[in-house]
Amino acid sequence: MLRAVASLDYLKLQAFGTALFEVLNITSTIAVTSNPYLDSLAYAIGEPMFPSYVPGLMSTTGDRMSFTQRLQNIVALIIGRAVANYMNDNEMAMLRHKYGTFKTHTELIAQTSYVFTNGNPYLDFPRPTLHKTVMVGGFAVSRKLKKSHALSEEWTSFLNAYRHTILVSFGSVAKSAEMPENFKKTLISVFASMPDVGFIWKYEEVNSTIVNLSNVFLSAWVPQIPLLESERLSAFLTHGGMGSCNEVAYMGKPIIVVNPVHQFVESERLSAFLTHGGMGSCNEVAYMGKPIIVIPIFGDQMRNAHMMARHGGAIVLDKSDLGDALKLKNAFKEIIKNPRYAENAFRLSQMLRNQPIPPDELLLKHAEFAAKFGRLSNLDSYGRHLSVIQYFLIDLVAVVFTIMALILLMFSVLIRKCCCARSSKIKSE
Repeated sequence: MLRAVASLDYLKLQAFGTALFEVLNITSTIAVTSNPYLDSLAYAIGEPMFPSYVPGLMSTTGDRMSFTQRLQNIVALIIGRAVANYMNDNEMAMLRHKYGTFKTHTELIAQTSYVFTNGNPYLDFPRPTLHKTVMVGGFAVSRKLKKSHALSEEWTSFLNAYRHTILVSFGSVAKSAEMPENFKKTLISVFASMPDVGFIWKYEEVNSTIVNLSNVFLSAWVPQIPLLESERLSAFLTHGGMGSCNEVAYMGKPIIVVNPVHQFVESERLSAFLTHGGMGSCNEVAYMGKPIIVIPIFGDQMRNAHMMARHGGAIVLDKSDLGDALKLKNAFKEIIKNPRYAENAFRLSQMLRNQPIPPDELLLKHAEFAAKFGRLSNLDSYGRHLSVIQYFLIDLVAVVFTIMALILLMFSVLIRKCCCARSSKIKSE
């Protein structure tokens, strides 16, 4: 792989990253992550990290943490960084073997012009950022909203048949067709117990006969954004992926998230969305303003689920709740009948659609700026060069406390001497 540097046609098909750009002396580089927040990237550029209230990528909580949750958050951050360093060091060792002296992975990331994240300041947890960090979460949804998305007659007729319709999708990795049989049976029993509600289930097995209910529409693929735009869609049951979260937020739909697609989401006839909470789905649902039920499965989906819930348009369930028919049914009823989920989802959608600078413009303008000026050393934070003791002012605090302790000690000695001298004088008299 390292010997193929001259073959540009080959390199265009590979993901060699910043190391390749260093070898080819490409100065205009941008680091990109599909996550809303990546601890290792933040550390590399010297961005402040506060595990006391900023949940890490693999966090299972929101920003309001108990003592135990804060401890878990910082332990996860330390372990995650150690694993990332181990993997990156092995990669850099290969490059040093080939080219001799070579920069570390952290140094390569730090010299990029910008860091593009899949976060959005109006959707993600508030946190301190550097000028180098550009949040472009939802840029794909924002561009798609400028185009018209028409649903086919097949989808339209099903949506029109029910007052409320719920979209059920667990993303492209955790397939519904491969979930445990008891989870499938629970979902089907809940669908059967709510005949007045339509369910669109993304089920990847073509021509499946797993369910024979008139109110259930099985499909191996769904046009997620047009569906989420539909007023007939009441909610979205999701796994909590960041894509789904962005879509739901833009569309203003309430969601139900389960701890561990896009044309369908815009339909006004879709009432809700049950999703795994992937960031793609979260972005779409957020833009479309649909309430969602989030059932996170793995990775960053737990964090995404709590991110959506803090806006008031989502219900979060645990993966094990897929085996609890009563809890699932109550979640469906709550998100359909309680108007606050739809209202909060709609408000978030309007904020995303009317943010001062759309994410697609942010991405384009910053990419053009980086291409024009290359490495932007004026955006580099010197904080990344400081030791832990310097960064957290531990040395300064230690000196101040030492001086204060010495002053108190001196006062204590003086007071003792004065008291002893006075006592001796009284005895002599």
